[in-house]
Amino acid sequence: MMTLRARQLGMDRTLFMNASGLHHRKQVSTARDMALMARYVINTYPDYYSFYSRTSFEYKGKTYRNHNRLMNSYRGMDGMKTGYISASGFNLIASAVRNDRRIIGVVFGGKTSRSRNAHMARLLDDGFRRLPRVRTASAEIPAPDKKPAEMMMASLDVASIAPAAGDVARGVDAIPAPAAKQRLRTNVIEQGSADFSDDIDKSWAIQVGAFQSQSQTMRAIRKAVKQLPPYYKRAEPLVVPLSVAGSELYRARLSGYSAHDAYAACAYIRECITIAP
Repeated sequence: MMTLRARQLGMDRTLFMNASGLHHRKQVSTARDMALMARYVINTYPDYYSFYSRTSFEYKGKTYRNHNRLMNSYRGMDGMKTGYISASGFNLIASAVRNDRRIIGVVFGGKTSRSRNAHMARLLDDGFRRLPRVRTASAEIPAPDKKPAEMMMASLDVASIAPAAGDVARGVDAIPAPAAKQRLRTNVIEQGSADFSDDIDKSWAIQVGAFQSQSQTMRAIRKAVKQLPPYYKRAEPLVVPLSVAGSELYRARLSGYSAHDAYAACAYIRECITIAP
């Protein structure tokens, strides 16, 4: 259910295996996907966003501080979420507003909370420096009333939730503003070195069994498709013959996946292997 909702939000490289956020080896996401989710939360639930902006709260006479220390040190910071698991290190989704302009930043794989925060501050500083130099385009960009224009910054290029090799940013990409009731002028940021294009190799497949008859093979394919969420059902069914010791076997496959989606689709099927191109 969570993964299906992620697909509806455009988070096409995220796979959720639990709702707790605890480590699961098949649970993956990207900095860009987390930025998309953050933007959705900010614009869809404005009445609740103030919770992300609290620097502390009291409960039963005890004061608890926000783990996002940038809330106290970075000008304009108003959220959002820290995170840590051993497999991915110190992570942060941050949002800051200056001069009615919002930037959303995401860092995965910090070695320490301090290095993560320092890296996030550098990313946001770079984003705010770039804003005055962007070219301006007039477009019908819907955005909520009195909400700042937005830019998202992804610190990693298609990074899964896994140990990262340091805290080096690969670039900055502009994300169109969310829906609005009024005509706005929007800034278009020149794309950086990060590659977030949809030009992805989709020559991977998954295999859900090998059978002695084509009818058995097709039944296995249909059964596998039923187990997949809608996003992964768009694959092409394939029956691939194989001669073994004079006998014919038929392999049941679904093709047309990227490597990431092949592994993600297999997670939904008990008997499944990924097939590289």
